[in-house]
Amino acid sequence: MNASVCSVQQVLGKRGLSSSGALVLDSIQTHIYNTIGEIPADAWDSLLQASHYYLNRNYLKALETCAKEDQQFRYILITQKEQPLIAAYCQIIPFDVGKTGNYTQSSTENPGFSFKSFASGIFNRIMSNMEVNLLVCGNVYLSGEYGFAVHPAISEKKAYQYLLEAMQTLIKQDHKKVSAILIKDFYTESEHPVEIFDQDGFHLFHADPIMLMDIPKEWNTFEDYSNLLSSKYRQRLKGAYKKSQHLTTRELSLEDVIALNNQLFPLFENVVRKSSFNLKDTPREYFIALKKHLKEDIKITAYFDKEELVGFMTVIRAGNHLEAHFLGYDENQNHQCKMYMRMLYDMIKTGIEENFSRISFGRTAMEIKTTVGAVPNPANLYLKLTNPVFNFLGGPVIRNIRQEVFVPRHPFKGQEELEGKQAEKDNPGS
Repeated sequence: MNASVCSVQQVLGKRGLSSSGALVLDSIQTHIYNTIGEIPADAWDSLLQASHYYLNRNYLKALETCAKEDQQFRYILITQKEQPLIAAYCQIIPFDVGKTGNYTQSSTENPGFSFKSFASGIFNRIMSNMEVNLLVCGNVYLSGEYGFAVHPAISEKKAYQYLLEAMQTLIKQDHKKVSAILIKDFYTESEHPVEIFDQDGFHLFHADPIMLMDIPKEWNTFEDYSNLLSSKYRQRLKGAYKKSQHLTTRELSLEDVIALNNQLFPLFENVVRKSSFNLKDTPREYFIALKKHLKEDIKITAYFDKEELVGFMTVIRAGNHLEAHFLGYDENQNHQCKMYMRMLYDMIKTGIEENFSRISFGRTAMEIKTTVGAVPNPANLYLKLTNPVFNFLGGPVIRNIRQEVFVPRHPFKGQEELEGKQAEKDNPGS
């Protein structure tokens, strides 16, 4: 497929939309684009609501401008009689299957023979040293339901049918040989028609939960939040600010980010190295690209010890939600002055002062994030290997991908009983 638009006529069903929004008889048309600049802006934008911030063209353009050569972008627009029905954002990335070795609970660990353990063993041996092209519908840098937007008159079941057909068309037309399809993320609190994915051969697996924190309307100041913490956790908050009081902070302009990027990125890499798994390496120009295209929607705060840059944090103002994004810090400073905890509290302070209704903290450091009030929200992913034999053999392995085990904390007043029970679990017999 060349860089121009690939438009394929697909009769995926006989139900479409009239100009009034009523359902009518007609076929569905799929359009596939290689760059955000090729997309009909009005058609794409017409499907976006406040919750679809990460499908806006400014954000997607930022990702394109800093992407590495091995990351290819694909955009799907599904229409009926020029009426936009679905907009979806995909990437094709190289993926080292061996990275998942520490996350799979192979059935071969169980005593005795079973066909599942036999199939898992074969799959692990075949795939352990393979790098494949992975087609991802969703965002490789963020955790959340950010992959696609659907016209409200289309049922979820029909939308998923259209989307899966469009992704198969993309694979057939694309010059990149795709070995697997990943669709992410789906909050389990929603009623998603999972049978559509099952029927198409996808395997569901439970990823680590996404840490979310709702901000009540009554919280007008950071003090309102801190006053609701139990004594133990309020002391932790005070301790983090006391130990880091020698640090100064400054919000960075685009010019600052460009000038400091060679210092920002190594601090970020300090944190990434401790992460057990990343779907895609972050481009070195990532923070510059985001600040250039998102402007005031992104806030990058730098932490200085005198004149030395020792840390930074990033939040994205995504509609009425605040996204806690990438950060970095000097290991010694973090150990001495609780810089990471300070950053979490500063994110909450921003969320309250700027009247956001929710903060998304992503999937990492889950236990620590519960100490500031974040709550785990389970989210599922769907994975399918395009080779039917590998997909069959890989099913038991994919479905047994492990989640990180952590101990949730309960920092607010009135949760002392929960915290006490948790302490008993942590220290049995004490």
